[in-house]
Amino acid sequence: MAVALHHDASSRPDFAAPIYAAHFGELVVPDDAPPLFLVHAADDPLVPVTISTTIYAAWHAAGKPVELHICEKGGHGFGMRKLGLPVDGWIERFGEWLGV
Repeated sequence: MAVALHHDASSRPDFAAPIYAAHFGELVVPDDAPPLFLVHAADDPLVPVTISTTIYAAWHAAGKPVELHICEKGGHGFGMRKLGLPVDGWIERFGEWLGV
């Protein structure tokens, strides 16, 4: 999230994909904010899912491209491991979002 929020013209990413995003403090969406793809598990014991929903709402309100996927189970740190849970499909959703 730091690079999506704090960058200059030479360091702006083309997109950002915060997975179980952590953000604390004031959330100010930059005018040149990159598109975001967010994934979070609702049962994450370390980072509340409301952080991702807040980021989504801010990006959406600013008229910036954003997509959010919340899976009921997956905990924190699910990464790309197959756990036999719906969260297993996030990497495919990300690929679709990227258009690959």
